[in-house]
Amino acid sequence: MLVKILVCVLFAGFVVESSIISRCRLATDLRESGIRRSLIPHWVCLAEAVSNRNTTARGGPYGGGVYTYGIFQIGSNIWCDIGRRGKKCNANCEDLIGDNVYESISCAIEIYAEYGFDAWSGWVSKCKGKPIPDISHCL
Repeated sequence: MLVKILVCVLFAGFVVESSIISRCRLATDLRESGIRRSLIPHWVCLAEAVSNRNTTARGGPYGGGVYTYGIFQIGSNIWCDIGRRGKKCNANCEDLIGDNVYESISCAIEIYAEYGFDAWSGWVSKCKGKPIPDISHCL
């Protein structure tokens, strides 16, 4: 019995750590951030490809001690700084994690402006030239 309780407590803690945003909520947040309607399905596909729409996703460490953060898996090597605001997005990497995705969207827009969706290998492998999510009912 004690084992079952322990497993339930551990599982409950895991669920709290993960926050999956719905396609429609993400689409709305992207639209409110100024993303063109025609590009929103690509952004949703990107989020699904790199984090499964998990706003608390963290990846790494990868080569050179790089970590990735948030729904768009933004890298600490160029775009955000760990423990303080900085780098190209002038963002604290930890601020890219959580249910408020606007800072992640803002930084991802900067990445997109410089490199397009090709900046994300997950988008290239899972979205580029492939069917993208239909979010027409969301907007």
